[in-house]
Amino acid sequence: MVIYCLQIPKPNGTVRNVFFRPLQNTTHSNVYLGEWYQKEADLNRQLMVSFFPSDNSVELVDMKTRKTFLRRTKIDDLCENDFFIGAKLLIFGKQIDIVDYGDAKTRNKKANEQL
Repeated sequence: MVIYCLQIPKPNGTVRNVFFRPLQNTTHSNVYLGEWYQKEADLNRQLMVSFFPSDNSVELVDMKTRKTFLRRTKIDDLCENDFFIGAKLLIFGKQIDIVDYGDAKTRNKKANEQL
């Protein structure tokens, strides 16, 4: 385990040491484009669905506003095989339809798995 030390200067001239351990496996995610039909507003929300296979967590970002719709949350019922184009996922009572891959890395990875 790697632990880093960051020295932060204080206004009085002393230095404060801050020890931290970087997050692991945060960059290994599969990104998809999803849609959620919101009945109340009668519109389809375009979402970026990020799935992190290291801990089965999901993050949803609204594509129009670029705001986080669902912060990274662990969902035990989902696995990597549940994510494919045409899949209908139920995440906290909302049906998310996967319509496309969100990046080239995910597209290439899934294309190689299907061969």
